[in-house]
Amino acid sequence: MLNLAFFNTWEGNATGYRTWLKKGYKQYDVIGLSEVHSHPKPTPNNHVSFPNQFEAIVKNYLNTHRGCFAISASSSQGIDYGLALLHRFGCPVYNIQSEVIHGQAGAYWVRPRMITSCNQIQSAWVDLGREWLLFANTHCLWQKSGKHDCVERDSQSARIVNHLERRMYEVNTQGKPIHVVLGGDFNMIRRLRALEAVRSHDLFGQSGAVVLNDTVHDGLDTRTDWYDTNKETRQADFVLVSETLRERSSLHIDRAAPSDHALMSVKIET
Repeated sequence: MLNLAFFNTWEGNATGYRTWLKKGYKQYDVIGLSEVHSHPKPTPNNHVSFPNQFEAIVKNYLNTHRGCFAISASSSQGIDYGLALLHRFGCPVYNIQSEVIHGQAGAYWVRPRMITSCNQIQSAWVDLGREWLLFANTHCLWQKSGKHDCVERDSQSARIVNHLERRMYEVNTQGKPIHVVLGGDFNMIRRLRALEAVRSHDLFGQSGAVVLNDTVHDGLDTRTDWYDTNKETRQADFVLVSETLRERSSLHIDRAAPSDHALMSVKIET
C-alpha cells in the first residue's frame, strides 16, 4: 500500500499546527505541501507567522523523510514561499522537479504581506517495482474576484498538462505502465472548464482522470472549521488519478487537520 497526502498548510497559521506537524505527516510515504515558508533562522518579522516552517518539518522528519522545497516567491526579508515535497527514505522517489504554471518565478512579494508571485507544480517519480507512478502537487491561481473561469486559469491548465506530458516522456518505462496522481489546492470549483481541461486529458487514460472527490460523500467540501464561513464556496482541493487507478485508489478528507484546508490522503493498492 502506498500512502500519499496533499495539504495546504495555510502558512502554519492554525492553532496547534506546530505541535501537530511533529507527527502529522509521519504515516505518509509521499507528501505534497503548499503555502510553506522557508528561512534558515526564526527571524522576527511583521508579515509571516512561521518563517522557517520548511526547516521545522525537515528537522522533525530528519530520520524518516527527505524534503525538497520549490520557491514560488521571496520577501524583501529573504523569507521564501512555495511548495514542499516530502518522501520516506524507504520509498524509491526520483527526479523531483518544479515548474511555473502561472506568473513570474523569483519575483519579490509586492507588499509586506504575502502575495504569490507565481504558482507552481512540483512532481516526482515513484518506482512501484512493476509500475511507475508520477506524483504531482500543485497550488493554483487565487483571485480575489472568486473561483471562476478566465483566460489565466485556461493558460494555467494548459501548463499543468504540458508539465505532466513532458515528465511522462522522461522515464524509460522498461515495459512498466505509468499512472498519474495529481492533487493539491486548485483554487477552483468542480464545474470549471479549467478543471475539466485537465481532467479530460488522455494522459490519464482514454476517458480522462478519475476525480477522487467524486467518489466519497461530501467530497467537494475540502475546508475545515478554520475557514471563513462567509466565503462563497468550500471547494478548492482536488485529487485526480489515472483511469487505471480507479479500483485501486481511495481518498480520505481530514477536516480536523490544522489549516483552513482539509488534508487529502490517498491510498494506492500496490
